[in-house]
Amino acid sequence: MRALVTGASGLVGNHLVLRLLRDGWEVVCLVRRALTPRSDSVVCLRADLDDLALGCALARVRGPIDCVFHLASAMPSADRRLSSYLAANGVATAVLLEAAEAWKVRSFVYASSLLVIGKPKKTPIDRTHPCDPCHPYALGKLCGEQSCEFMRATGRVPTTSLRFTSVFGVGMREGSVLPEFASRAIRSVDLLYHGTGRRVQHFVHVDDAVRAFRLAADHPGAGIVTIGGARSVSMKELADLVVQCTSGSSSDVQASGRDDPQEDYRWMPDLAEARAAIHYSPQSEFRSAIIDYIAVRRRSSVPECWWAEP
Repeated sequence: MRALVTGASGLVGNHLVLRLLRDGWEVVCLVRRALTPRSDSVVCLRADLDDLALGCALARVRGPIDCVFHLASAMPSADRRLSSYLAANGVATAVLLEAAEAWKVRSFVYASSLLVIGKPKKTPIDRTHPCDPCHPYALGKLCGEQSCEFMRATGRVPTTSLRFTSVFGVGMREGSVLPEFASRAIRSVDLLYHGTGRRVQHFVHVDDAVRAFRLAADHPGAGIVTIGGARSVSMKELADLVVQCTSGSSSDVQASGRDDPQEDYRWMPDLAEARAAIHYSPQSEFRSAIIDYIAVRRRSSVPECWWAEP
């Protein structure tokens, strides 16, 4: 089997490529920076997500492609315009879908986000939840998702769009709540939650995210599928758990005194459709995964990568 993986140097992309290599696949990695693969089974192509650069990169693909795993996207940023999100997350997906149609792929798996629904209006959240994106990033993701659905419904490409909750694991970006809590707990600095700490978040471990991609490839054309982890957790509960999982930490958990604009958000996905559509259910136990994540951060260990660092 031979796969094209976009966004292959990101958290999930890197883990997915490593999994595919262990399973005996050949992989074409599409990334924004020049990287040197460690394996002869990997071909690395450099491209950004604007349609011209992406089209040129795809024209350099040689040989058959059985599956496309599309993980690349423009991430939320304060200085990005709506048009750039629509181009990078919407138009780029359409360009890839047209290439996948020409390659006659057996499966196209798109990394969407549960953020496409906007503010949760009901729980548990399933694919019938109305979509009302609150950020240009989510709107761009929804455009890509709808392009996938169009190609699937018209019989042109067998697509599956995975609506992920928050993915965590070794190598995740700094700046989000879990790395911040972990960093403070390791340094025995107090952990601060906003509002009352009642906002409910939902995390999925990177290993479960990779499993979802592999299962989706084996069940082509499943449509829209919500992917989450084993449990939801409030911000206060998360802070308490991180301190408990950080041996030797003397951190306290306190209210910051600042309002939480998402105080009443409840991210609680329904995974029944994922079990039915692609046989997915989370396998990572949340507390154990948090302990492992903190231990690796404390050692400052570098995660395994499919590329060689310069």
